[in-house]
Amino acid sequence: LILSVYERVKSAEHTKKTKAFVNACTAYCQITIPSVTGVVVRLRLFTMTAEAALLHGLVQQVDGLIRSAITDAQESSGETAVGGWAELSPDKAEDAMLEFAKRCGSLLVVAPGNLEKGAFLIFRGLLKVVEDFEWTQFSAHRIRAYVSLAPMVTAMAQPSLPYKIKGLQSNDVLFANEAAYIEEATELVHELVQRATDLAGDDPLAGADGTEHDGSAIEIAVNLATVNLELARCIALTCKPSSEMLALARGVIDRSRKYLPSSDI
Repeated sequence: LILSVYERVKSAEHTKKTKAFVNACTAYCQITIPSVTGVVVRLRLFTMTAEAALLHGLVQQVDGLIRSAITDAQESSGETAVGGWAELSPDKAEDAMLEFAKRCGSLLVVAPGNLEKGAFLIFRGLLKVVEDFEWTQFSAHRIRAYVSLAPMVTAMAQPSLPYKIKGLQSNDVLFANEAAYIEEATELVHELVQRATDLAGDDPLAGADGTEHDGSAIEIAVNLATVNLELARCIALTCKPSSEMLALARGVIDRSRKYLPSSDI
């Protein structure tokens, strides 16, 4: 319903009735989504509703929906959580968390930041969810979560965002040319890249020299080799060119080669 109204008003302006209607629809969604069984479905509904509401410029409602999604993702951990992460297999849970991180992060690129508490307040809340999630050992998706979020922060710091919503003032307007904003974005990107680099350095084949590796260890090593290449690309796209950046990217690529079994090189 929210999207159908947008199709009718996107070339004009809201009337009092249409504005009240989309507000009511958004409020209904935010109130009823927590009653839905299954954390994956709830997170998708929260982000879908936030995306639809953002098209109408409902900034406060979008803020509340994203916060609710982040809180739900955090509180759905543990064995006692109803419809939580524990009810999913580790692979499905990690797939869903990575999807949520990407979708929520891309929404935050265009969603206005908090003028009082900082442009990256909610983004850091999303980052905390990724940090606290119970990933499996040597999880490639855990690294991919950080790798996928870094370019989004870089996009937020650009003079002009890669995508905009008509009539909505995003961070490129609200924090235009503010040194503190650019500095925080730069620090956050470096933080994300560093965390990904540290995690991608764990070697599942370490300490097993001279022995035959089982299939699962080799599969993990190949996945880590792949994600190291993704990290190298992320470094090239998000970091300012420098000798340090080139050395870091080269080291990540060399590490990727080391992880690959000799038959795959």
